[in-house]
Amino acid sequence: MTGLKRAIAQILVLTLVLQAYVLASPYYMQVAIDNALPALDLDLLAVLAIGFGLFTLINAGAALLRSFVLLVAGTTLGFTLASNVARRLFRLPVDWFEKRHTGDILSRFQSIGPIQEMLTQGAVGAIVDGLMAVLTLVLMFWYSPLLAAIAIVAFALYGIVRALSFSFEREAQEASIIMGGKEQSTLIETLRGMTTLRLFGRETLRHALWQTKLTDAVNSDVRLARIGIWQGTANGLIFGLENILAIYLAISFVIEGSGFSVGMVFAYMAYKGQFIGKSAALVDTAIAFKMLGLHLERLSDIALSDEDRSYGDSLDRETELKGRIELRNVFYRYAPSDPFVLEGVNLTVEQGEFVAITGPSGGGKSTLVKLLLGLVEPESGEVLVDGLPLNRFGYKSFHSQIAAVLQEDSLLAGTLADNIALFDESVDMERVIGAAIAASIHSDIEQMSMQYETLVGDMGSTLSGGQKQRVLLARALYRQPKILVMDEGTAHLDTKHERAVNEGISAMGITRIIIAHRKETIEAAERILVMASGQLHEVQLEPSET
Repeated sequence: MTGLKRAIAQILVLTLVLQAYVLASPYYMQVAIDNALPALDLDLLAVLAIGFGLFTLINAGAALLRSFVLLVAGTTLGFTLASNVARRLFRLPVDWFEKRHTGDILSRFQSIGPIQEMLTQGAVGAIVDGLMAVLTLVLMFWYSPLLAAIAIVAFALYGIVRALSFSFEREAQEASIIMGGKEQSTLIETLRGMTTLRLFGRETLRHALWQTKLTDAVNSDVRLARIGIWQGTANGLIFGLENILAIYLAISFVIEGSGFSVGMVFAYMAYKGQFIGKSAALVDTAIAFKMLGLHLERLSDIALSDEDRSYGDSLDRETELKGRIELRNVFYRYAPSDPFVLEGVNLTVEQGEFVAITGPSGGGKSTLVKLLLGLVEPESGEVLVDGLPLNRFGYKSFHSQIAAVLQEDSLLAGTLADNIALFDESVDMERVIGAAIAASIHSDIEQMSMQYETLVGDMGSTLSGGQKQRVLLARALYRQPKILVMDEGTAHLDTKHERAVNEGISAMGITRIIIAHRKETIEAAERILVMASGQLHEVQLEPSET
């Protein structure tokens, strides 16, 4: 923060140097026209040219330094803001992301840009513009109070126009951002689901949907642009009429011989142009600062949302996990007005036990998994780990000793080794290979041209469904977890590979909880439970039953 203040101070000083040149230039014109031209004094003209030429060199140097300082300050502030907001974003609860579209989150995150620009350039610009407007106005009054008063009236009218149109501009700006986010979300989802769309021949329909979103976004942009056009037209009309009146009066002063010279006309018009420009820029900056409220409101959804509870008081707590997990009378629903997804669920899984949970789709199995993993918090009831409430055990400590393969899991861009180690700073290849062997994917990787250095396509698109699932399983096993949770984690495997996977994991002696529908997977478990309508029941199945 100290460095930023220093940079802003440097920008302010250099900007004032530049504005000193701007203030002096009209006087150069006045002296040249009123003194050198009538006397045909080439020596005076040369002296003026040399003096103001040196001033121009100083101005150019100041402009160069200011540009570099702005570049460094803007880049530093932008990086710091983006890094801090992203850090906050990455710490938000899982259900926060589930309730928002990717495009909307990106558009909120991109609100950093206008804030960073206003803090580095807008703040300094407002100070300089305000100071320059006052100085040039004083000079204008020195030349002619009447002409200066006319300029003030024009400026006041411009300010009124901007104030009256602000609410419409803000509404249009907000609509533009929101519609742009929806269009971006639709495009991202379409690109992610291109294989499905191609298979079902729905590219045209999806294009039409995206085009509708694009139309809404474009219409919002057009509405915002229309407001800008009206503002520009009003600006041109107000200051155009003022300029005509000012020229008429100034020249009439010269003709009447009231002490107003031709050089003074040129100098006054130059100062008036500076005053109009700076005062209008000051109004624009003030409007832009007010408009920041919109970006701050959108960014506040990230900055002010509560962090995931795993970053709370138990962040630094380290507790050794044995492998026992328990749910006591757990109730859960997505919102206060929604029906309960889980109603009074009780479950105890002992250390080293292998439990299978089955049941109809929509019965709450995936929600149960998220509760077991500590990703969501029950509305009532307790989650106990080795007899301790999860918050006392420590969320981070718990997460560091468990692993999961979920339905929505995906691979990331990188090599197979990177994905199995989940981009550890120092990848342990022995553990990578061991995990791959246990997940029955090692032989497949060995047959690839680059083996463990084989690059993974977007979200694992270069792998088959079964290969991708086994790599995800290897990623989970690489952590050497004490508890392994799988939500349909072997659904894409054939019987041979599933048997090999089960044998490999069984040899580890860890606690296993799986969500499954396949007969072979369920029958391999030591205990079977059925989840239906938010209730969990233990059943005994004969080997022949499905």
